[in-house]
Parts: sequence; C-alpha cells; structure tokens
Amino acid sequence: MTKKTTWRAAVLALAVTLAACASAGGRGRPLKADTWRWAGSVGGIGGQHITPEGRNLQVIYQFRSDSSLTVIHSPGTQDTTHFTIYPKGAPDKTRDLIRYRMPVNVLPPPQTDQYLRRIGRDTLELTDTCADCYTHTFVRVQ
Repeated sequence: MTKKTTWRAAVLALAVTLAACASAGGRGRPLKADTWRWAGSVGGIGGQHITPEGRNLQVIYQFRSDSSLTVIHSPGTQDTTHFTIYPKGAPDKTRDLIRYRMPVNVLPPPQTDQYLRRIGRDTLELTDTCADCYTHTFVRVQ
C-alpha cells in the first residue's frame, strides 16, 4: 500500500467509526410525545406482582418531544426530568436504553437507567437495569 492509500483508508475507517457511534446512541433519539399509565410491575426477589390498586397509587408518565418526562403520581404530585434514549442500548441489543438526568423515584427502586421496549402501539415496558429488580408495564392513555 502506498502512503496515500493508507491515509485514505485511515480517514475512511475514522468516518465509519464516528457514524457508527452516532447511530448507536451517542446523541440518543427522541421518543414520540405520549402519555402512559402504569398498569403494574413484576420482579424483585420472588417475582412480586405490584398493581396500582394494591399500592393505592396511580402513576402517569408524560414523555414530551423535547426529551422531558413528567411523572404524575397520586396524590397530585409530579416530578420532571429529562431523558436520552440510546437505541439498542441493552446488553441483549433488543431493547433501547433510556437514561434519566435525575432519578425517577416513584416505582421502587429509584432509577437513572431503564431498558425500554414497546409492545405494539399501546404497551410500554420499562425494565430496571439491576439484578432482581422490576419490569414496569404501562398502557398508552388514549
């Protein structure tokens, strides 16, 4: 290989690497603005089932196109944070990773990262990233 060919190959490899990093979630991607109601959670040691009725707790997640999330939980309390979504950021590469700027502390345990998966148009799963934690299921508010 000549020096010129080696230089071109190095520049091409750098460009491909930078493009791959950007598409793999370097800047994240927006989540369509939508409102979701918590339907229940499963997990923890022993696979506990937690429901809004059992906890006497209603939780609404309002994702906005400006990458903000407002969490409304009874009785009339709300918190807001910002988030970034990293496509296929889960270790199994089948789910996205959502990272919150401030921990979301409504459903145990407090989370700064969760795996996100859409099931059809009307169901959203947020899975905690720790061992023996929970998968929280939400349904879209019509």
